[in-house]
Amino acid sequence: MSHFTVLVAADSREQLDERMAPYYEQYHPGDGEEFENAYAKGWVEFDDKRDECLAEWNGGLEIKVVELDNGERLFPWDEQFKQPDPERSGWQITVIPEDAKELTLTPKEFYSSFDEFVEDWHGYKSGERIGYWHNPNAKWDWWSVGGRWNGLLKLKNENGRPDTATRGRPGVMGSLNTDEDRADSALTRDIDWEVMRNEDRDRHEKRHLALHAGLEFANRCETIEDAIAAAEEMAIDIGEKIPGWFPLAPGKLEESYGSNPEQSHDIWPTILDYARHKLAEHYALIERGVDFFMTTYDETRELLLPYDEYMKKYSTPARTYAFVDTEGTWVERGSMGWFGMSHDEDDGYDEYFWKFVESLGKDQRVFVVDCHI
Repeated sequence: MSHFTVLVAADSREQLDERMAPYYEQYHPGDGEEFENAYAKGWVEFDDKRDECLAEWNGGLEIKVVELDNGERLFPWDEQFKQPDPERSGWQITVIPEDAKELTLTPKEFYSSFDEFVEDWHGYKSGERIGYWHNPNAKWDWWSVGGRWNGLLKLKNENGRPDTATRGRPGVMGSLNTDEDRADSALTRDIDWEVMRNEDRDRHEKRHLALHAGLEFANRCETIEDAIAAAEEMAIDIGEKIPGWFPLAPGKLEESYGSNPEQSHDIWPTILDYARHKLAEHYALIERGVDFFMTTYDETRELLLPYDEYMKKYSTPARTYAFVDTEGTWVERGSMGWFGMSHDEDDGYDEYFWKFVESLGKDQRVFVVDCHI
């Protein structure tokens, strides 16, 4: 459930398809010739889970269930226990009957057979082989040229917009960037790489300055109540209200602060520290137009560094999260996870990216691809 950018060196749309194909996530036997071709090229392999499932069946797994007074046993997440959330329109909450029993069972105690267990619990089809086909080098499940980052390439336009520069398409609910000096695919010689490098540096600087201006404002708050009141007042001043999901919304602070204590408590030792930081982000959005929604814990740690240390790291930031070179090799900053969260990041990626750009021939075409995984 993440989107990210990839710069791909390819001479044509057909070659772009070829260079992206080895990294497709969902090759499946039902795809016929497409799957056979992927299998022949070593892009897919079968991950056998029979032994693992047998170990769980024989006592290696505990299953939490709810037993009703009529003897029926259901999972706690069963639809029968869903009710409308009285505080959030369109949301649901789970309500377990007070007279129900919560049990911990083995698979053998809950399911009538091993086949039923592997099909219902794991979603595998029972039979001789239990497991799934997958691409160990999978990077995407769909992509488009441009997408939500359409217009990422900056053109030189020394003699007007080059005929070879093309646009892709916008992301869902987005709009197409029709600026004459922007494109989603172009020849290397027509791209102003230096301006793009400076744009990214300026973007990082803007984020750092906005957050620290917000922290200067937020640190004046002596209590959590002060931080919440300040956030609400800022929202009212622009004719809005604090969103229900926001940490400083009523009743949300403790829940949000405690949602991932290993990460959040390392960055913010106290809940007041956390409240001040969220107020700082709120300030940065309203006063500076900088949005910190979905900022990862690692990004937050970096943003809290002193200005000089932070900007040294982002003096020459890479333009995209990953790139595919002229040999079809995929190189990325880290391992992309859910909601844009990346881990195992390579500190040398920015240098790799610009060396790749510098190695391209002047007539090499590149594409900016919006990938989803």
